[in-house]
Amino acid sequence: MNILVAVDNEVADSLIYWLHSQGHHTHTDSTTLCQKLVLDYSHLKPYLHTKQPLPGHWPTPEHWLLLDAYLEHAQLISIMHMGCKHISLTPIHAVHLQQWLYTQPQIISLACDWPVNYEPEAETEPLLLPFIGCIAHKVWTDEEQQVAVKLIAWRNVALQSAQYQHLNESSKLDTVEFSQLANHTLAGHSWLEKQANHKAALIAHQHHEHWDGTGYPMAISGEAICFEARVAKLYDSYVGLRKDKPYAKACDHRTSVKKLAFGDGYLSPSHFDPHLLKRFLAAEKTIELHYNSVCLDN
Repeated sequence: MNILVAVDNEVADSLIYWLHSQGHHTHTDSTTLCQKLVLDYSHLKPYLHTKQPLPGHWPTPEHWLLLDAYLEHAQLISIMHMGCKHISLTPIHAVHLQQWLYTQPQIISLACDWPVNYEPEAETEPLLLPFIGCIAHKVWTDEEQQVAVKLIAWRNVALQSAQYQHLNESSKLDTVEFSQLANHTLAGHSWLEKQANHKAALIAHQHHEHWDGTGYPMAISGEAICFEARVAKLYDSYVGLRKDKPYAKACDHRTSVKKLAFGDGYLSPSHFDPHLLKRFLAAEKTIELHYNSVCLDN
């Protein structure tokens, strides 16, 4: 098999040696048509987000193996979104090399795979409207708040799809699996766009972005993130802290507020629109009352 190798020189020698030992032919600088391609992020970066067209002699993305020591989630998400099915973070895992050589996809389809006649529904969140009322007071009218609730409620629609549901229910994810799960932002965006629900699609795309640019899927920052997505980020962070998770117990209101205001090693106040965070902190006692009321009703 002809295999194109486009990785750092320090990795290339050992990789080429291994491939030759398996009876394959490798190519580096040539334009020989190859059945497989192994590459690292630096070689792929110029082609991300269609900045440049892919070289004509490269095989299609399902035959790539992305081999790199460390990548940010936004980088991994972009690579998966291109259609790359094989990713190995060093040290090189033999199982990933074998899966790649024999075209056994490590990464399953990231599109919403709805069963026949299944119609996904928006989430029902009784706390969302009063939360928005507290932090968007005099920013949105009552009618605009109602509209925002209906749009934001679609943000996690892709989590109803089987592959994302499975990942979301896992107690422990490695870096690649987490990035697969994070692709629900793009899958939800794609499905909502097909339904002509454009603003909800934008919110689904951006609700895990951070004000400081450390979020995903695109690592955009500040006002490049739509206002509703910034609201959703703050709401999800507060509600997430109040819930039990496989890896952490629920926090009380006071602890949750402190984590949002000062950070906890995972969350940082720089993740949030500073004006929205200020409004949240000013209204946090009212938000606690709403939260407790919703819990009692349920």
